[in-house]
Amino acid sequence: MKRNILIAAIAILVIGGAFAIAGAFQTAQKTNAQSTHQSTPNNANTSNATNQTVNTNTNTGTNMNMGTSTNVNATSSVPAAQYCSGLAGQIGGLAIPNGDVCDVVVVRKAPIIVMNGMNLNKFTLMNSVIEFMKPSSTPDQAFVMGDFALLETEMNPVLDLLTQYHWTITGIHNHMILESPKTTFMHWEVTGNVNTIVTQINNALAKTSIKG
Repeated sequence: MKRNILIAAIAILVIGGAFAIAGAFQTAQKTNAQSTHQSTPNNANTSNATNQTVNTNTNTGTNMNMGTSTNVNATSSVPAAQYCSGLAGQIGGLAIPNGDVCDVVVVRKAPIIVMNGMNLNKFTLMNSVIEFMKPSSTPDQAFVMGDFALLETEMNPVLDLLTQYHWTITGIHNHMILESPKTTFMHWEVTGNVNTIVTQINNALAKTSIKG
């Protein structure tokens, strides 16, 4: 009798323990599910926050680019391309605007420089190239560098004139070696009032046959 009661008590304890374990497992599952469900919106919010941050950075970058573009245009009272075209018109060359740098190519009209039957006057590197850059703080000033493509007979008269203007001569050399007539390139740089420099450039070119 006592033995049967003991067995029954053990069985009740085992069954009760099993139910307790099952209940605890189900509670844990519910807790995890709720935790996962709650964390999902948080993750979504985090994702949204990230997207908002990216969008903000993108917009900021756009504003910065616009600001830079405005500063470049603010260096003169006219757009850069129009400014470059005006310089080329004053000098009698071809305008090649490149951001805040204006390139002016002065193509030699006479004489025709020839090598192996080719007309070298058609090549940019066999012509005079002048580059202007205007500082944003002083729009009427300019840093100008370039080279004059000169015949041998034009070298000394142009050199004497540029020396009077106190330009810096940075190099004198040949671009080709078998052309006729011979040409020599005089490289230079100068900083000052842009209108004064344009006048001096025209005075130097007047010492040559470049414009015909």
